[in-house]
Amino acid sequence: MAQKNRRRLSVLAISTDPDWRAVHQFLGGRVTPEIVRDPASIGAKALRVTSLPDSYLIGPDGRIRARFSGPQRWNSEKMGRILDQLILGS
Repeated sequence: MAQKNRRRLSVLAISTDPDWRAVHQFLGGRVTPEIVRDPASIGAKALRVTSLPDSYLIGPDGRIRARFSGPQRWNSEKMGRILDQLILGS
């Protein structure tokens, strides 16, 4: 992704785990404020999530611009082009 576009992108992770233990283990103990828990899966139910991970690109207006189901190669050139197009097009 072009460096100038990275400033326009924020990442928020939502865990549906019942406690922080699995999150700490997965992240090697580095839990940042951008990681929140939704143990009751309220958000997942509202978005009709059927498998994890489920990722969304949400525009500044709060609308979902894109949805990515399953694991993604976020550092790939192809994903960089997709994200550039979505970010520049929003």
